[in-house]
Amino acid sequence: MSKADKNLFWQFSLEFYTRPAVADLCLQLQDDHQRQVNIVLWCLWLGQQGKALDKSGLARTLETLQSWQLDVIGPLRHVRRTLKRHGLSNPAIYRQAKQLELELEKQEQGLLFELSFGLLDSPARPKLALAQENLHLHLVTAEQRLLGERLLVILG
Repeated sequence: MSKADKNLFWQFSLEFYTRPAVADLCLQLQDDHQRQVNIVLWCLWLGQQGKALDKSGLARTLETLQSWQLDVIGPLRHVRRTLKRHGLSNPAIYRQAKQLELELEKQEQGLLFELSFGLLDSPARPKLALAQENLHLHLVTAEQRLLGERLLVILG
């Protein structure tokens, strides 16, 4: 079993993202509110693992991922969306771009998974409450938090 196969965060994300409305809510947070899907999912997953984020830990994580997002994932996402918008005559190229973007997101999740080992457990606190607190560190406006609350209901 490879290291990626042992990434419990990736396994959670694959399962949770396929639930009804989750993809749409995550993409709305990403596209309309500039909140990274992987960070949203990580906040939820950490809560489910009984781990709490703090502001400085989230800030360090976002700083760590910033160049990866700006230099790698963001430009590829832009190219993929441009291909789709222009109705590329060869759909295989679009699928390849989408698959590469997914692989890069998986790499990012691997880093987030490793970062989770440095966080303290909060076993006495309810996991859903931890997920909410983690998410509220990342989602700061009322509109963002409303979308986050919908994700929490689905996480249930």
